[in-house]
Amino acid sequence: DDRERPLGDPLALAVVADKRARRIDDLRAEFSGAPHGSALAVPLVVEDRVLGILAVRTPRPSAYDDHQLAVLSTIAQQAAIAIENARHHRMATIDSLTGLHLRDYFFRRVEEEHVRARRYRGAFALLMLDVDRFKEINDRHGHLAGDRYLRALGAAIRTRLRAADLAC
Repeated sequence: DDRERPLGDPLALAVVADKRARRIDDLRAEFSGAPHGSALAVPLVVEDRVLGILAVRTPRPSAYDDHQLAVLSTIAQQAAIAIENARHHRMATIDSLTGLHLRDYFFRRVEEEHVRARRYRGAFALLMLDVDRFKEINDRHGHLAGDRYLRALGAAIRTRLRAADLAC
């Protein structure tokens, strides 16, 4: 199914390869074996990298015009920027190995929670863990084994969090 494998779709492949928006009035004429209809497809581009595509299709031929392509292109530009900003935010706040929040984020959030608890005369709990003899894992089995251990530890912690919990 094309919806499950968009890069197996010839229109998607063409848009990614060309890095430009496409309006197709007759899909079957443009791509052999394609279904009847028309489509608009726009790449989500940031810094000359294609993050994905935004596409609309209909079984009707010649259903779209250049104005609709321009509108979809504007939406795609905004979406690409939003996706890239989210990626940068994640990189700045989440450790890529454990999937847990980074130290700076932890200190910011502890301060916020402390202020909130004082304002509403409430409390919050803080739990800190220490991994005993972690250096031995690295020394005995190597840093890749240590990385696997930290990755598994992060996953175990994340799966046990409640919605309101934060792990760093």
